[in-house]
Amino acid sequence: ILISLSEGSPRCVPEYMSYSFPVIVSSVATASVVEDGINGFIIDPYDQDKLVDCLQYFASFHKRIDEMGRRAYEQVKNKSIIPS
Repeated sequence: ILISLSEGSPRCVPEYMSYSFPVIVSSVATASVVEDGINGFIIDPYDQDKLVDCLQYFASFHKRIDEMGRRAYEQVKNKSIIPS
């Protein structure tokens, strides 16, 4: 989860995705690799209810975490930003 008000494209987002983790990022600090609802969620940094909804979604749909995580990995696997 990276709900930032100022970071434009943080390196940690694709790095976490390279470990098959879906991410939740703010619409302000969106990494270009995040596709909302596909490999993570992009939310308004001031929308606390949406953050809670995303967390509840992951808590309720465990298999969806794996599916989104696989998509996250596929999105960044050929990028030079992931660790070797």
